[in-house]
Amino acid sequence: MDNIGEIFVKYYKENPQKIAIIDKNIKYSTKELANRVFNIQQKLPSDIKGKVILILLPNSIEYIATYFAVSLLGGIVYPIYWKSKPNEIEKYIYDADVFLSITNKSGLDKISDYYNNLVVIIEDDCKLVGEPKFVKRDTDEIALLLQTSGTTNDSKIVAHSHNSLIQNSKAHSNSIGLKESDRCLITLPFPFGYCNTSQFLSSILIQCTIVIIREPILPTYFIRTILKNDITTFTAVPTLINILEKDFVGLTKENIFSVSSICFGGGTLSKDGISFLEKVFPNASIYQTYGQTEAGPRITTCLIGSEYVPENVGYPLENIKLKIVDDNFTKVEENITGQILVRSPSLMKGYLKNKNLDDNTIINGWLQTGDLGFIDEKGMLHITGRIKNIIKYSGYKIYPEEIEKLVIDKHRIKSLMLKGKKDKMYGEIPILYIEGAYDEELKVSIFQTCEDNLSSYKIPKEIFFVDRLSTTNNGKLKRI
Repeated sequence: MDNIGEIFVKYYKENPQKIAIIDKNIKYSTKELANRVFNIQQKLPSDIKGKVILILLPNSIEYIATYFAVSLLGGIVYPIYWKSKPNEIEKYIYDADVFLSITNKSGLDKISDYYNNLVVIIEDDCKLVGEPKFVKRDTDEIALLLQTSGTTNDSKIVAHSHNSLIQNSKAHSNSIGLKESDRCLITLPFPFGYCNTSQFLSSILIQCTIVIIREPILPTYFIRTILKNDITTFTAVPTLINILEKDFVGLTKENIFSVSSICFGGGTLSKDGISFLEKVFPNASIYQTYGQTEAGPRITTCLIGSEYVPENVGYPLENIKLKIVDDNFTKVEENITGQILVRSPSLMKGYLKNKNLDDNTIINGWLQTGDLGFIDEKGMLHITGRIKNIIKYSGYKIYPEEIEKLVIDKHRIKSLMLKGKKDKMYGEIPILYIEGAYDEELKVSIFQTCEDNLSSYKIPKEIFFVDRLSTTNNGKLKRI
């Protein structure tokens, strides 16, 4: 298979009656999904090959059908987070030179004021019957754009080829033993790199059933969905698992035996969290995973054994190589900490419209992750820290510079810093520190600015006023 559209074509031609999607308790066969793809294609321009098509839809069968409708016509899929704010979406459109945007009636309020090249998807609008059109694309052409940065600083948009997505999907599927008989529960937003490859495309590739759980994902709803649909595998961020552990008493009186594999990433779990999963899902193999959007995203998998070591993220997936280097980019020996470099067939083609950043991120075929770690004598990777300033909140990545620039621009503050604070429930929470005397009115105003301009997960959870922010010898703020 040369491109991601072929994965879906192969699925519905080989298994036309198989249940491919369960959404809102409704079951859809691959043939029914293919017909939805066909109907959406009828709404699109005749030639979108190589053009960027933005998708603003919630997790739903409409999202999946739209994704493949665009990809099969040769378009470049650019999915964005459903809860993005209008000003964020406006910048996403501008930065990627979007040709066409696809949303639903609810999404119109976020986008129609400044963008009129729109296609509106109406739920269950499948009046026509037909087979999807397929426009062939080369395996190394750009298939997907993923947003990895924010709206007020220099945007980073990762471009992945058809080949990189297929290779990463295969590697992930093999690493956890995904099977055609599996039922995969989707808990993460589809536009996130981890969900796109490790949950969505992997399930289509292996031809297993996808079960969509819609937000908000409450503990009772989550457990009920697993029991009702005999879920066999799911991926969750640590926050969701922590909430389940906290509220589990009374949700069910029985252990859940259908689940055979659980993946978590975007942060670590406590040993109590692992014990909770082992008790409630006694038949499940539990995997800690590590990855980056630029790498496909999946890089390593660690099967949790008798002893859980949070820093140990396991072995590289098939065809992926790791290297640890010092500050001079010289390879170091086992158990010596340095920067983690990755070589993989799943590496991005580059950052959209940012060649200088490409040259500084992938050097001689090796991706600089910005993460610190070491490889032990068994060949397992251990993460010890991050060079980058990313805050990992409940599986989301928060870029401090984005929030800092927004507040500085709106409130003319000279010195401030957003830092992550360790949190048992969310992994890290964003805290804003402002140099100066306490000002209640300013504090309230900043919170309002953030609420008006940022997705909810990016909003600082607390604001502190301090006498002085520490700086390095050259005047840069110390984040550690």
